[in-house]
Amino acid sequence: MKGNTKGWRVFFRLMIGKLALGLIFWPFLISACAAENPKKICFKDTCVSVEIADNEISRSRGLMFRESLAQDCGMLFIFPSEDIYSFWMKNTKIDLDMIWLDKDLQVVEIKSFVPSCKIPDCPSYTPKVQAKFVLEVNAGFAAIHKIKINNKAYFKNDRF
Repeated sequence: MKGNTKGWRVFFRLMIGKLALGLIFWPFLISACAAENPKKICFKDTCVSVEIADNEISRSRGLMFRESLAQDCGMLFIFPSEDIYSFWMKNTKIDLDMIWLDKDLQVVEIKSFVPSCKIPDCPSYTPKVQAKFVLEVNAGFAAIHKIKINNKAYFKNDRF
């Protein structure tokens, strides 16, 4: 009987160890953003899983207070109509690229390598033309994927 109890203890320790390792390495195995947000916006053959910010509260919070953002993830801000929408980086801890898109999902403005803001009076980033959507992704994304003004984006699997 004692030998059998020892076997169960070893088994449970192994299972707890596997669970702990799984929790530690989970972010490296699958992007939490991709798992939680199956909605994607794509440029040519590059897609980004996006969190949607489509109301005043979610648009105001944006990516504030985030320590990191997975490479294949971003936040898509959706506005009710085209207009000039300014953004700032108050309480944002990661550097970003901001990509403004019009109602037809054509890129109309890009601000690259926008730095996080650690001062009370953060600058605003304003496009020169109207947009309906703004995509925030990790700094350098637009350059790496050769995204330029007039490129077209598309929604994969779903319309937002």
